[in-house]
Amino acid sequence: MLIVGQENDLIVNSERINFIKIEPSENEYDIEINYADDDWDVIASYDSFDRAKEILAEIINAYKTVARVEGKEKGQPKFYNVPKVYYLPEK
Repeated sequence: MLIVGQENDLIVNSERINFIKIEPSENEYDIEINYADDDWDVIASYDSFDRAKEILAEIINAYKTVARVEGKEKGQPKFYNVPKVYYLPEK
């Protein structure tokens, strides 16, 4: 899945991310990623911790999205991963 940064100036492949966390900074909460050789980057900032947690939940839901198609073999459904892009909201 691709994650587009809050300012639309960054695209991150989620498969290259080691982990994502919420980190407090001055008057806001940053969503930070750890990638590559332990490099860090801020991909978004929000006014509250709760809003940052909501964004992480949205990223998880976007990642879990699959397409379900009823199969013709024994009536079993088939599931397909669909290309996914998550755009971090401005606020």
